Order: sequence, then structure tokens, then C-alpha cells
Amino acid sequence: MTNYDVLVIRRRAEVLGEYPVGATGLELGRVAGCDLVLPASLGVDRAWFLRPCRGSLVGFPVSQPGRLREVPVPYGVSVPLGNGMHFVRESRTREEPHTEGLDPGGIQGNSERYVVWVGDGPDARRLRLEQAPARVGSATHNELVLADRSVSGEHCRFEPTSAGLFVRDLNSRNGTWVDGLQVQRARVSDGTRIAVGRTTLRVQRVDRSGGSGDGHGAGETVLGPVFVSPAMVTVSGWMDRYARLSWPLLLLGESGTGKEVVAREIHRRGQKAQQPGLQQGSGRGVQAPFVAVNAGGMPATLIESELFGHEKGAFTGAAQARRGVFEQADGGTLFLDEIGELPMDLQSRLLRVLETWQVRRVGSEVDRTVRVKLVCATHRDLRRLVAEGKFRQDLYYRLARLVLTLPPLRERPEEIEPLVSRFLQDAQEEVGRKRAEENVLTLLKGHTWPGNVRELRNVVWLAAARSAGPCLGEAETRDAMAMLSGKHVGVEGRDDPVYLRAVLERHDGNMSAAARSLGMARTTLRDRLREGNRR
Repeated sequence: MTNYDVLVIRRRAEVLGEYPVGATGLELGRVAGCDLVLPASLGVDRAWFLRPCRGSLVGFPVSQPGRLREVPVPYGVSVPLGNGMHFVRESRTREEPHTEGLDPGGIQGNSERYVVWVGDGPDARRLRLEQAPARVGSATHNELVLADRSVSGEHCRFEPTSAGLFVRDLNSRNGTWVDGLQVQRARVSDGTRIAVGRTTLRVQRVDRSGGSGDGHGAGETVLGPVFVSPAMVTVSGWMDRYARLSWPLLLLGESGTGKEVVAREIHRRGQKAQQPGLQQGSGRGVQAPFVAVNAGGMPATLIESELFGHEKGAFTGAAQARRGVFEQADGGTLFLDEIGELPMDLQSRLLRVLETWQVRRVGSEVDRTVRVKLVCATHRDLRRLVAEGKFRQDLYYRLARLVLTLPPLRERPEEIEPLVSRFLQDAQEEVGRKRAEENVLTLLKGHTWPGNVRELRNVVWLAAARSAGPCLGEAETRDAMAMLSGKHVGVEGRDDPVYLRAVLERHDGNMSAAARSLGMARTTLRDRLREGNRR
């Protein structure tokens, strides 16, 4: 036996009908486009959107101007619709399983959260979608107001439900278009583009820590990129376009900005575009390979074999044939990091591959055709290397058919908080559950981060390992920042009286606490401070 909820529609004492409420929610009113359209002759003057939430049912009077408010709908309570009309929530029982009833977890049980973006770059705006529906239009009472004359006063509405996020057209003049198709109500997901008038909205999925994309485990495994700042939202838009193209892509940016993470995300989006049913870890479709190799991290004698492979006996130690990374990535994506470090003779071979898409193993006389999405990355100025004769000009123009520059972390401080949450979550198995409070986040946001995201991750992990309580300690975080920036690494830095006095000040003169944060005995700290005072 299964219980499920229905809305009983009444006009005074007369029952007009019963309608089940599914996990996707239900809108009832007299306007065309509602899930349940009540005849205009009944004189209904209110429209409601209802959906499961936290194991119960909540409603939003969507026909009223002003901010949408949540109204609990308990069993047996009459909710007026106007002109003697009302509805009542009641429970029913059926023998067979009923999957369209209330989700026990409701919206709170769904880990997906969404942000709607409008515009690009510094002018980009975002609308965070929480539990309440959110209206979009040119009228000032909407949650997202658009200065677009082709947009209706109330153009469309986003509806978060336990079954996902939906967008509903509100009888707009020009319609609501989802990925090029006009819709009345449609489910949307990460990356969906919605056209309203002359304005394009983009949906971005974020997890509870504020990040986006897929995680891949713990330790050194890769987290998906975070798109919170306007600069990275613009990057994400270009990624959508570039992922659908087979051309080589050149990623530029300082070390630690997350070029490999972006390359993996481009690979994921490209595969999703080619196989819409393919999701990370779903087991559906064919998982195309993603192969990453650092061109600057290999001995010069092994780079050629690593890239192109070798035949058995091609050189001393070649006991068996081996595929190179181009063959390993066939049908998928090859990420070549630090491409600016590639020796000149191998640049010529790489150029030939880009011209013919054929590779020849070391010691072989046979060419093998490969189909690869090539993504190269560097933190160096390739144009200057070309001018200095250290990088082939023809290869540069082959690689730079598509170019994407990642901004440094100091230009996107909005992403500090979600990144910190992600790193703490990643380290939870090792150091326990911890959180960063506002004073620590303020400290981290004020740093210039020359090592970018990689430096931030290491600071967070080190501070988490040194913090005893459930929160990142401010002193431990300061110490981690200093240690990893090289300001007091080793014995020399720990002997620096200026630094030791600064640590003592941060602990309000508490010698024992300062010594613990430095990882030394209290007497050692006292003696070093005394020696410093004698200098």
C-alpha cells in the first residue's frame, strides 16, 4: 500500500476534481499554460504553484506581485482560489507503487543547486535559485529583472523541484526558447541556454559547497572547475563552444590556474554534446579516453617515445611495443601541458601530426591515423618564444586556432570561498569535517596567490592538518600561508625574530599557543626570542 497526495478542487461544497501532485510540482490557475487550467467562467483570481518539500507540500501564490513567499499546505486546510473556489490537500492510498507522489526528502534531499547567469564578463549578473520559484521579466517585482523591451513583464519562471529544475513560460509575447526550441515548460540542466526576447540566460549547476562540475575522488584527483566570478563564467561560455569543435585548443594562464581541470571539463562537455545520454560514471555510452602528459616533465630522451610510441627493439630497453599518448587518446582528448618546453626537433614531428593526423612509432615504417581533440597548455608567452627562435612559428599558428586564457585567482576572489569548501570536503577523510569561518575567508581573499588555485589548495590542507578544532584556525592559516610562500621555511626562517614576534602577537602574547602553532617547544620559542632581542 502506498500513500500519495492529491489536491481536491472545490467550489463551495461541490467537488470539481482530484489531481495528484508529482515530484515535478503542479501549477493551477485560469491562465493557459498552467498544469491544471481552471475555466475563466469560474472566476478564479489566484494561481498557485505547489511542490513537495521536506516531505510535505508547500505552495507559492504566483499570481500576486511581489516576492514569492512559501506557504505550507497541511492536510485538510482550505486554500482559497477566489469566487468560492478553494483546494484542499488530502491523502490517498493505492496498492501499487506510486512514484509520482511526494519525495520524502523533497527539495532538501536534492544536492543540486542552480544559478542563472545573464550577460558576460564584468557586467554579468546571476540569480541564485534556492527553494522558491523565481520569475524573470522586465517588471521590477521579478527576482531577475531584464532591461529588454522584447521581454514581457513576467516572461518565464524557474521552478526548483525534487525532480530537477524546470522553466515555465508565462504567456510571454515572444516565447521562451530552450536550446533553440520554444517550450511551455521544460526541464533544464547545467549548461542549458534559454532565450527570452533578445536576452540569453545560462543555467549553471553548483554543488552545496558552491562549486560546479564533477568530483573524481580524493587526494590528487581532479575536481571540476568553479564558475562563480564573471571572468570564469565568460570562460565557461567559450568552453561550451570550443568543446563541440575538433580543432586544437591552446590554454594560456599562470601556473596553478587549473588548466588541466578546464581541459578535462572541455573533454566532458564535448563527449556530452556528441552523446547526450553520456554522463560521468553512468555506464551508458562509450567513455572516450582523456590522456594528460606534461611535455616539460619528461627526460628529452623519452619524450618522443612517450608522444608517438615505439616498436619492440627500437632502442635499448624497448622490450615490447608501446602505444604513444596520441594512440592512447584516439577517439578522445589529449592534453599536452607545458607545450612551450617541447624540444625543437619534436616540434617538427608534432607539426606533421597536426597536418596529417597520423603518427609513426619510433622504429616503425607504418603511419597510424588518429582522431584526437588536442588541448595544449602553457604558462609561457609562446609569441615571445617564437620571436626568440625557441618555438616554431608554424606550430604556434597550428596550435592557436582556438585560444582560451584562464584568469589568475587574484582576479576572481569570488571563488575563494567555494574552492575552500571543496578542498575541505576533499580532505575530510584525512583531517575530519572542518569549515572556514568569515575571518579566515577574509584573510584568504586578501592574499595575492602567486601559486593560484594550487597554492590555495595546499594552504587549506596544511591549515586543516594543523587546526585541532572543527574550524580552520586563523593563526594556523596564516602560518600555512607563510610556510608555503617560503617566508619561514626551514631553520633560518624559524629563527627570524621578526617573524616569531609576529606569530606571538597573533596569539595575543600566549607563548604556549604560539609555540604550538610553530611546532616547537615553548622554551625553544622563548630562547629564540631572547636571542633576537640581543641582536
